[in-house]
Amino acid sequence: MKGRNTWLPRVAIILISAVLLGLLGFGLLRVLQRIRIQQKKPADLPLKEIDSNKLGQFSRQYELTRREQEILEILVHGKSNKEISEDLYISTETTKKHIKNIMRKTQARSRLEILVKISNF
Repeated sequence: MKGRNTWLPRVAIILISAVLLGLLGFGLLRVLQRIRIQQKKPADLPLKEIDSNKLGQFSRQYELTRREQEILEILVHGKSNKEISEDLYISTETTKKHIKNIMRKTQARSRLEILVKISNF
């Protein structure tokens, strides 16, 4: 009697392990995708030459504030939040907030997507 039901817990453990490994693998894949996206710089993109006139039109279309437009002009050159903060003499938290506002207004999910939208504008 004891030997008959021992396979059930083993099968359950194997199934649970498989599901957890699958979820872990999926999570790891998402992390790797995010790292890959974050490593891309505007120089890696096939961006056309973006002039201030085009940025101005883009900013008006999406109703960006003057400060958001200033940040966008620096963002196009591939600078980090820290570099943008130093250039504009603001905190990195303020820079992040402005970039989040730009993303919200342009319905972009990443800095890279903002740059693509500008390029296609």
